[in-house]
Formats: sequence, C-alpha cells, structure tokens
Amino acid sequence: MYNKNGYPNRSSGSRMWHGMSSSLPCGMDTDFSSAYPSRRMYDMPPSSSTLGAVGHMSSSSTSSLTGCAGSGTNLIVNYLPQDMTDREFYALFSTSGPIESSRIMRDFKTCYSFGYGFVNYLTEEGAQRAIKSLNGVTVRNKRLKVSFARPAGEELKETNLYVTNLPRTITEEQLDEIFGKYGLIVQKNILRDKMTGKPRGVAFIRYNKREEAQEAIAALNNVIPEGSNQPLTVRVAEEHGKQKATQFYNSTMNMNMNMMNSMHYPPPSSVMHRGRARFRFQNISPY
Repeated sequence: MYNKNGYPNRSSGSRMWHGMSSSLPCGMDTDFSSAYPSRRMYDMPPSSSTLGAVGHMSSSSTSSLTGCAGSGTNLIVNYLPQDMTDREFYALFSTSGPIESSRIMRDFKTCYSFGYGFVNYLTEEGAQRAIKSLNGVTVRNKRLKVSFARPAGEELKETNLYVTNLPRTITEEQLDEIFGKYGLIVQKNILRDKMTGKPRGVAFIRYNKREEAQEAIAALNNVIPEGSNQPLTVRVAEEHGKQKATQFYNSTMNMNMNMMNSMHYPPPSSVMHRGRARFRFQNISPY
C-alpha cells in the first residue's frame, strides 16, 4: 500500500523501507540500492560532513553507505543543484568508476533536495578519481565539493589541523605536496580574503587518521616552508578553538569589570545607612 505522496504505507503488515524506486517522485527516479529504515534522516540535514549525523541504514545491507564511512570508498558531495535528479547524480559520478550505491538526500514529505548526497564506489581508486576530477566542477551554476564521508565520534577527534603562516601564494596542489606526505588528506580549505580572493596564509587540513595528523604536526610545526620567511604553526584545530574561546571569555570579563568600575556605585554601607534612616520611628507618646 502507498500513501498520497507515493511512499510505502507504514501500517503495512510487512516492514517496508523508504528506499528509492523507479516510481518515486521529485527526482528520486532510480534505484541505487540504498535503503533507510526511518524518516528522520529526511527531515534533518546533517550539521557537518559526517555520515553519522545523517541517519541509520538498513542493517541487512552490508554494502550500504554507513559501513563504508572512512573506508576510502564513500564520498559526500555538497552544493548539488536543487533540480538535480538521482539519475543525473549517478550518471555524473559513474564516469569515475563502478558505483555500489548513491543517493541525494531529500526531505521526506516534500522531496526537497538538501543539496548534498553520498556516493559509495566499489573501489578506492574510483573514489579518488571522483575527488580529483569532480571536486570544484561547476554544474548549473553550483560548484561541487567532493570529499570523503567521515564517520562520527571518536575517529574524528584530533584529525583536523589549523595551519598558519603559509605563503600568501599557496595553492591546493602545493598544500597537498607539503602535507600529503604524512597521510591521506580527506578535506582541506585555504582561507581567502573576501575582497581579493587571495590566500590569507591560513588553512584547515583534515587527515583520515589521528596518527597522520600528529605526524604532520611533529614534522612541520615551526618549519619555514619554501616561499615564506616565517615558520609554520601547525596544531590541532580543536585546541585553536578552545584558545579562541578562552580569549573571548577573558576579554568579555574585563569589559564587564571596566563597565562596573565606570558606573561609580556607592559603597553598600552608605546605602544601608540611608535606608535605615528613612524608616526611623519617632516616639509620639504625649507622656
């Protein structure tokens, strides 16, 4: 049985999964063997590029996207065109290698695309080719961002590095050359000036493993790169965030103290004295 939106009825006697089929509406027009047991993942887009925030896959599908997070075959694709269909999505990424499953994430009720999707390749080579050939490609005025899907939880801790004092002419290829020696880079971002678009000498680099990030810190921190006269500062991004939060807290506290001092509140003892004087009783007895 199906409801008015064309989806399997939850009240059916047998357990039915909300996977894709050739008859589903709103661009969901191809079956790529990716089934989900709940509607929650349709209603809530992920807060970051982590597969764990999306929802749970079918436990019976051993080759589903969930089990491949961090394996080197599963990709997350951001900034998809709003009108892209799953058939187009599959066709675009199948040029890089054989695909086991793919899916554009959509709202369960409206079929509105969240603008991102997942592709799980049969081989790591296919996934790497897709990142190399399709990351940054413009499709209908949307520049795709293709990267490895990351698992949620402990595996993500201390894998993201914050790097400063990079040459102002640094490119992504040069960043790969410097940091790629120490492990698999799954995501990188060179911060740029909003007005000029030129690098600011700051970047974030995420490795696949914590050990790879630690090796990069040990090898590159305080090292002067070619084209620069300043040593690099390489540290875990979480530590940088904590330091910024501490600085903000201290500056806020100092500001509050300065405001209190500038208001010249009278001493508490004088306030209490005036209050007692105001309510002093007088002896009005005629005797």
